[in-house]
Amino acid sequence: MEIDWNTLIDRAVEEEWAFLKSTIEFSVELFKFYNVDLFQRGMYQVRCSLRVSSKLNVEVEVTTPELTTGLGTAIVLGNYGACRPFQILYRNEEVTLKDVVLFRCHMLVDGNNLRESLERAEFSLILELWFSDTSPLSMMMVSTRILQLNMSLIDGLHYHLPVLFDYFHLSAVSLTVHAALTALHQPSINAPKSSKSWSKIRSGHCSTLTDPVLPVSSHKIYSRINASPQLHLEAYNVLLDSSNNLKSTIKEYKKLLLQREEVVSEELLHSYRKAQ
Repeated sequence: MEIDWNTLIDRAVEEEWAFLKSTIEFSVELFKFYNVDLFQRGMYQVRCSLRVSSKLNVEVEVTTPELTTGLGTAIVLGNYGACRPFQILYRNEEVTLKDVVLFRCHMLVDGNNLRESLERAEFSLILELWFSDTSPLSMMMVSTRILQLNMSLIDGLHYHLPVLFDYFHLSAVSLTVHAALTALHQPSINAPKSSKSWSKIRSGHCSTLTDPVLPVSSHKIYSRINASPQLHLEAYNVLLDSSNNLKSTIKEYKKLLLQREEVVSEELLHSYRKAQ
């Protein structure tokens, strides 16, 4: 069997240069749980998971912030992040959670069509309500909701909304979602699962040192190398646009928080003067 070395080398170079590994980070804060009219008293828990629909390889990491950050006491359960179990006893009861779950989505994207490849990815947030009338160790899922996350490559995603569970479990959870593209780099090259094909090549065509050296055309390799600066420039521009937009969003939110603090301070001062 004759091997086309030009095809093998071109394919290897093309696979190495054609894909980039992107990292998109999601921050989900489970802020407050509202018991509208739950039928049963007991222990409840809200769990969330990130689902990614993409034609390319995807890996999702689930983590929680360190306790020293003061961002809640969320826990990781497999592919899910969850708040600590809480007890519901009364109707119209509110439970403050303030638990943050972090998702890191590592996704291979087409470097030659970087923006289009990132925009084609679809993200969904799965929210589940779990319940037990005896112990947190024996919980079962009683309701679920799926949220479509319409994330923009450059603008990211910054949203706060309440999510209502079904009629038989009439309750809601308010949550805040932030997402942004944080990294673009070349993927690490994984070793092949089986080396049988390569061993056949070596034994069949490299048995002796007197084998003739096969001529290999390097035109396509040079064309790939010459095209690499353009690919790197596009990746740089995408990350720069994402970073600048994230900085602008943070600046805008800081301004809103300062305005909110001023309003609260004026209200407290007015209440204090009125009490006197």
